[in-house]
Amino acid sequence: MKKLAILLAAAAALPAHAEDIYERCTAQYPAMNNSVVYQCASESSEAYKRKINRTYQKIYAALQQQDRQAAEHFEAAQKSWLAYRNRHCQMMGQYVGSPMYEYCPMLLNKARSEELEELSSSF
Repeated sequence: MKKLAILLAAAAALPAHAEDIYERCTAQYPAMNNSVVYQCASESSEAYKRKINRTYQKIYAALQQQDRQAAEHFEAAQKSWLAYRNRHCQMMGQYVGSPMYEYCPMLLNKARSEELEELSSSF
């Protein structure tokens, strides 16, 4: 029950401003279970990773032209974020349960894609 409460709390943290990839995926299934969470979180996470990579490349290219040191700092920050995401979600999976191995990275990838999208509007 505690694990379910944590999973539901994490789901509530998803922004409500727009229907997202995960919500569209889960809406296709009549019942929510670990298999649906795993599959939809995995598919959503991959989509957010593609968005992160595209946006990262845009920002990095702009920074390379403006300030190489800033580009290096940006690259280091992204590598640090990736390490954080991987370690944090590994811990969440160990303590919450198997769906978190996919659900946690999906949540963090979504948030990171939104952060980078906001930053990219400056370039």
